[in-house]
Amino acid sequence: KGMEAVVHEGWGKPYEEGETPDESVLPAGWKEGLPSTGGGWAKQSVIIRSAFLLDGELKEQYRAQPGDFTTTWISRQDVGHFIAERLVNEWKTFGGNIVTVGN
Repeated sequence: KGMEAVVHEGWGKPYEEGETPDESVLPAGWKEGLPSTGGGWAKQSVIIRSAFLLDGELKEQYRAQPGDFTTTWISRQDVGHFIAERLVNEWKTFGGNIVTVGN
């Protein structure tokens, strides 16, 4: 969750209320070390949160949704397919979000 909090700051979006990691994950004053653009310096990024990764075949049958944390597993090949075929072509849907990919 530490990296997600940093990326949310870069997007200029609030992180999950009350979920910002404590000092065992992010040191006190961590925001002071970030670019001073007032947020929004990472708007052209995506966090891909894959489910449990398997060494399975490419099936091209998976869910990819911002904010959907209910997936269970996915093959590494399908994650690659998502990045190469869907993320690039559907940037308006996925850009600037945490996207969960899985079945």
